[in-house]
Amino acid sequence: MTHRRTVQMVVDSMRHWAALGVDGFRFDLATTLARGELGFDRNSNFLAAVQADPVLSRLKLIAEPWDVGLGGYQVGNFPPPWAEWNDQYRDTVRGFWKGDEA
Repeated sequence: MTHRRTVQMVVDSMRHWAALGVDGFRFDLATTLARGELGFDRNSNFLAAVQADPVLSRLKLIAEPWDVGLGGYQVGNFPPPWAEWNDQYRDTVRGFWKGDEA
């Protein structure tokens, strides 16, 4: 996602799906979408393109904000309009419903 043509292809694809009625996207391992040579960049080309796009910036955008790469755990670091899937919250809720000890 460091090359502008790659970013454009993904943004164009997302816009295509949005035109068909898709109201949002969830990205697994989303940290990879914003990783540059120096690691995660919340101002990456892709995140900036989505944020500036008049269609995409209004959709539901959910990041799974971790991956196995360097600096891969980025919960709380995705810029608006992104929401994040929080693994600690998920695990806490799962434990509650399973009846795990607190």
